Amino acid sequence: MKKQIIATFTPNRNTPASQELASLIQTWPSRTITKGSEEPIGRKGLLESEARMRSAYTQWTKRKEQTTHKSYSLWMKRSINRKIHRYAKKQNLSINAAVEHLIDNCIDQAKEMDKIYKKRLKDNELLQQEKLEKLQEIIRTQAAEIAALKAMLANYPQDTPSAEEESIDSTSTIEPQNDSPIDDDIALL
Repeated sequence: MKKQIIATFTPNRNTPASQELASLIQTWPSRTITKGSEEPIGRKGLLESEARMRSAYTQWTKRKEQTTHKSYSLWMKRSINRKIHRYAKKQNLSINAAVEHLIDNCIDQAKEMDKIYKKRLKDNELLQQEKLEKLQEIIRTQAAEIAALKAMLANYPQDTPSAEEESIDSTSTIEPQNDSPIDDDIALL
């Protein structure tokens, strides 16, 4: 019914708006009270509603003017709610301030931990680089030693027996000096 009245209403530019509103209110359908429904609100109820609406409006305008804050509606478990209340009470903060404090501390700690881990990673990379350089230096020196030994072996004549080989050959041709028959039997074995 309301939609029908509003849809059929066309403003008349010749009559004031207050008169048009009064005529609309007169033709507005009455609200019938059924059993179990609330009774119409009296003057006191209307004043309370108006006061609530005014305070809500002023709160809305204040929040809209403040650019440093934003309202949030959070859906959390009841256990978290209890923990936040306990934390806020322990720190003597409001719930909003406690949540802000926790978030700020968490972000600050995360940044600090990130810095620490990046520093450790950089230090470990430097240590690994130093170890790699040391190992490469050892490999280079050993490769140079191997090359030098190969060059010495290449220059060493293979035809002549070495002093060690000569000493081995000379000991193998030594004959026993004792002419006992027991030594001859051992030599035959």
